[in-house]
Amino acid sequence: MKKKYICYYSLVFIIFSCVIFFPFVQSGYWMINSKDCIKQHFPAFVYLGQYIRGIIKNLFLMGKLVIPQWDWNLAYGSSVFTTLNYYAFGDPLDLVSVITPTKYAPYMFQALIIFRLYLAGLSFSYFAWKKNENKFSIMIGSLVYIFSAYGIETSTGHVFFANVLIYLPIFLVAVEKLIFEKKSALMIFISFLSCVSNFYFLYMLSIYAGVYFLITFFEKDNNKNKRKMFTDFIREGIRFALSYIAGIGCAAIIFIPVLIAVKNNGRGPGGILNLISYDIRRYVNIFSGSFEYISGSLNGGYASIALVAIIAIFLKYRNNLKFVIGIILFTILECIPAVGWALNGFTYITDRWTFIVTFFIAYVTVLGISNLEKETRNKTFVKIGFCFMLYFLISIVLKKHFQVEGYKSIYISLIIGLVLLELYRSYKNKTSYIFKIFVLGIMLVNIAGGSKIYFEKLYKTNFFMNKKLYNQTLYNSSLSKEYKMKPGEQIDVEGHNILNYSIFNKYGSSSLYWSMFGKEIAEYNDLLLNSDRALCNMISGYDSRTIMNTLNSVKYVIVQNEYYERIPYGYKLQKKKFDKKIYKNKYCLSPAYTYDSYITKKEWKKLSAIDKEDVLLETAVVDKANDIAKKRDKLVFNDKKIQSGQPFLNEIKKVNRDNKDVIINNNSIVVKKARSYVKIPIEGENKAENYICLKNLSYDPINGEKAVDETPMVFWYNNKARYCNYANKYSRYTTDKKDFLVNLGYFKTKGQNVQIEFRVRGIYKFTDFQFISKKLNIYDKNINKLRNNSVKYIRVNGNNVYLQKKSKKPEILCINIPYSDGWTAYVNGKKVNTERVNVMKLGIILKKGNNNIILKYQTPGMKLGLMISIFTILILVFRMIIICKKQKLMSINNNH
Repeated sequence: MKKKYICYYSLVFIIFSCVIFFPFVQSGYWMINSKDCIKQHFPAFVYLGQYIRGIIKNLFLMGKLVIPQWDWNLAYGSSVFTTLNYYAFGDPLDLVSVITPTKYAPYMFQALIIFRLYLAGLSFSYFAWKKNENKFSIMIGSLVYIFSAYGIETSTGHVFFANVLIYLPIFLVAVEKLIFEKKSALMIFISFLSCVSNFYFLYMLSIYAGVYFLITFFEKDNNKNKRKMFTDFIREGIRFALSYIAGIGCAAIIFIPVLIAVKNNGRGPGGILNLISYDIRRYVNIFSGSFEYISGSLNGGYASIALVAIIAIFLKYRNNLKFVIGIILFTILECIPAVGWALNGFTYITDRWTFIVTFFIAYVTVLGISNLEKETRNKTFVKIGFCFMLYFLISIVLKKHFQVEGYKSIYISLIIGLVLLELYRSYKNKTSYIFKIFVLGIMLVNIAGGSKIYFEKLYKTNFFMNKKLYNQTLYNSSLSKEYKMKPGEQIDVEGHNILNYSIFNKYGSSSLYWSMFGKEIAEYNDLLLNSDRALCNMISGYDSRTIMNTLNSVKYVIVQNEYYERIPYGYKLQKKKFDKKIYKNKYCLSPAYTYDSYITKKEWKKLSAIDKEDVLLETAVVDKANDIAKKRDKLVFNDKKIQSGQPFLNEIKKVNRDNKDVIINNNSIVVKKARSYVKIPIEGENKAENYICLKNLSYDPINGEKAVDETPMVFWYNNKARYCNYANKYSRYTTDKKDFLVNLGYFKTKGQNVQIEFRVRGIYKFTDFQFISKKLNIYDKNINKLRNNSVKYIRVNGNNVYLQKKSKKPEILCINIPYSDGWTAYVNGKKVNTERVNVMKLGIILKKGNNNIILKYQTPGMKLGLMISIFTILILVFRMIIICKKQKLMSINNNH
């Protein structure tokens, strides 16, 4: 019966998928979105294939098994496993990348999107089989489950997030097997798989499995006396915990390093302002978007048949009380921001936890449709129809009143639901194939129609990529072979590019867009007020700042659009092709160089961000003083001219007095209309790098119309634009920076004014508004000194970095590798301590003479994790042997 169901389900899934995803074929777009998918998930998929193929190739050609744990082209030089475990490393489905050539990776990647949904439907069906539900109702429930908003939006947006739809039903079945059959193998397996795949969803899955264990246990044993129930609960609870821990133990080789990385993560929590209630429009979306395909958020978007089933369940609430309570409870939980915050690891508020709601609604659909197939009374169908129409009438009124989009798909859902209801009412033989084909056909129209509206809306915003845009984006961030890149050197891309493009092109980049990276990286960029760290998990460059670029060994700058052409001092045009220009830094600094003096981090933090930069040119910044190197007593800074305070603000008011779209007060700019411009009169310098600095910047909405995530601004100076995002306090991805600094660029000729385009209405408050024009008069001298003290010999071999440096006196070696406890340093064969230099970088104190340096990397926690995994597996094998022996003895005794 199950084989027959799988065949039918597979056929139905293929038909639904072909129709639902046909708009991509028709439009030429790919199921790879231009946001997180192309910037994170797809690069990780490509990297995984190249990574494993590289290991295999090295093993067969060189006879050596080398497993790289660190890569200089990954997040400035980071751990492979902890950075990419959140995306591809650990996902068993992504292993297919090993047999996929890079040029075909986009096609395999998209095939896996659909395959994940297929597996999710099978997983849901597996759970429902265990409940002995009607097979056709199970198929309907599985379609509601996988083609919900969560299923479609997540699978095409965050890709591997769809894996959780596969794991959840198996987790719940594993709980039932523990309680009813006393079997723990499935719990151990699914705990292991979830842990290896992704720690983020393991957290949520563990909570749901724990709650389901409590519900299932007390439902099973509610007739026992309290003492017996308590004893059984302790025994079953211990079995559940040990099985779960065993699964985690098997995965410890990945889990322990990831836990350490999470503790040291530089992403940080997002903005949290209200844990009690959402904006009223959110509640409208929760209500009206739940059965309107598609709501555009990660909850709801269920097919109309789900609402029909839910109403049927409510009408017979006495027989379905626990499910009615469940629906009410989940609705309440969706309305409380604190739930999304807690289930997101107490970081920021998100609705990714609602895959459990999608599962519950799909299962309730199975029950409701099963009941509906047995219903014969017209009165019941009239009641369901009345409630159904009332729901959508209220939804339409709410949408119109609060101006929420989605009318086309809501009308589709209304009509489809009524047609389905009439079909169930009028068709007598509900077990016939013709009836089932009609139901599935109507569902297909519902889901395909709604999803097409959703997809077409996203096509217009270039949310999804087509082949041309994909190739163009890769080309714009690539260098031809004539441009040589040494290990540790980076490039910077101005304009549209794929963040993390270094994975595709195999060289270092100034961009970083991962959820896991060292907190030292975040601290470094925050202390220097790098405005290219707009979001807590994204760094798109060094804001084209001359000193930051060179100190981080940015060798080339690629410009894709002349409006974004802010070329730092010292870069020379190498090549121009169409709109693409390539500039080379004539002062490019080696990724390893030495200082002959230092100041402490405590002293350095007292300086302004502009002065902090200058200090890094002439002396090292260390966490604490040492007795070997020399302490710097006097600091020298580049000359600068600063306009600030009330006189400067008065000038700004005067220039903008006829601007009716903005109001400039003593400590704020009130922007009454989106895309309004504010002129800033400036007295800059020739041959200078220019900045706008806002002290204690904050954003407040006008009439409640707040920018939820980012507040975009465009700074215009000398006909060049600097697009900048300010992650305000309402943002889930805020960096929580108080001061805001943006580099307008280095120009030989000073401009007359700066124009700031505010793209979002609101009140922008600050304590001081500054224009800074910085000459680079000491730059050449200091950077040439560092170049003379740079390491010429650098070689990378697997997890080892080899350097040679002859020191005329004690020095502090600074290496452009983010500081990590995973590094062990040897100088002339002797193990030495590593230091944190310049806030985020790996350093070593060198003595006078020839220094042969070896850096060895091992992912922190991996050795301990490996030991735990081996120990756990050995225990499980030993346990299995004992069980097999017991069963054999029992079999012999029974035969006698």
